[in-house]
Amino acid sequence: VFSVDDYVPDIVIFALGTNDGLPNDTYDSAMSKTVLESDNKTIDVEATLSALDDTKFCESARKAFMRIKQAFPMAQIYCVLPIQRADTDTLDDGHKYLEQMAKRYGCIIIDGAQTVGITRDFDVWNALGLYLKDGLHPNEKGQNLMARTIISSLKAHYMPFGLGFNQ
Repeated sequence: VFSVDDYVPDIVIFALGTNDGLPNDTYDSAMSKTVLESDNKTIDVEATLSALDDTKFCESARKAFMRIKQAFPMAQIYCVLPIQRADTDTLDDGHKYLEQMAKRYGCIIIDGAQTVGITRDFDVWNALGLYLKDGLHPNEKGQNLMARTIISSLKAHYMPFGLGFNQ
């Protein structure tokens, strides 16, 4: 999955939709799957990755973030949290757990539900709305809102590696 030949990205954008999984575990249970080396202080990364269950929401998110960090240690990682849906104003635990996991691995958070501008006020579940084509998936206007939000975050946070305060 992380094979990109000789290309090393400066930026990785991690994004899930609300239908990419429902939480069937918790942040704490996923973090408890840490395997330590014999010194009981150092994390055995490969053993920890092997211990994580791909069928568990938080464990699979942790595994993804660990692999991204392992493959691209100098890349800035942006995590786009799922957008608002037309059927509910409430965010589920998956949203909360994904944000918690993303922060744990140093990701810059782009909160699709709170900052994109897609709200249930203008959309209808299972029907065409202003920004969603079926109450869940963005139409062209919704995709443009998402793109502008992501671009704004990239402009606000991106610092190429090697550029620092002394330049």
